[in-house]
Amino acid sequence: MGTPDSVDDYIAAASADVRPVLSAVRAAVRQAAPHAEERISYRMPAYFQNGVVIYFAAFQNHLGVYPPVRDPTLKAALAQYLGPKDNLRFSLAQPIPLDLIEQIVQSRLLENTARKPTVRKKRIPLETSMTDETKPKGPASYFPSIEKKYGQPMQHWFNLIAEQKGRKHMEIVNWLKTEHAMGHGHANAVVAHCLAQKA
Repeated sequence: MGTPDSVDDYIAAASADVRPVLSAVRAAVRQAAPHAEERISYRMPAYFQNGVVIYFAAFQNHLGVYPPVRDPTLKAALAQYLGPKDNLRFSLAQPIPLDLIEQIVQSRLLENTARKPTVRKKRIPLETSMTDETKPKGPASYFPSIEKKYGQPMQHWFNLIAEQKGRKHMEIVNWLKTEHAMGHGHANAVVAHCLAQKA
């Protein structure tokens, strides 16, 4: 099967016994995050609001839920569902705990909101705007658009990348794309800049 165009297409392509499960999980996510943007990402249903909220996908015997949940208040409830890399695996042979799915979504929304500070836009006087000679080149040339698009100062991203000790360039790029919904070009530019500063 190719990449589905929508979550409706994703559910329709699932087996008859799995479709009701996917529909119920989708409804639980929408109940907890009615304003989240729904789309297909990495070929699975994905929801975004100030960053990644949740992905889910049906496999042969289980439903996978991503990314890992960091909320310590949910750790005990989620312990039995932990899979590789702390992603969640819910057996399709058992009823999916939809109330727990809603709690996960609500937790992710709070986490995303806490991580997104209010950014005040500053007007740059015309006479002090950058000339072609002073404009940054290379990865740094992406920084203004990154700050504008994701609402975070560059130091925020530098600090996050500094915590990814021991990870390779593309591992960090993919982490930014999955965990923070950053575009590939932007993620690549930030990581390249940070790793160049370390070298």
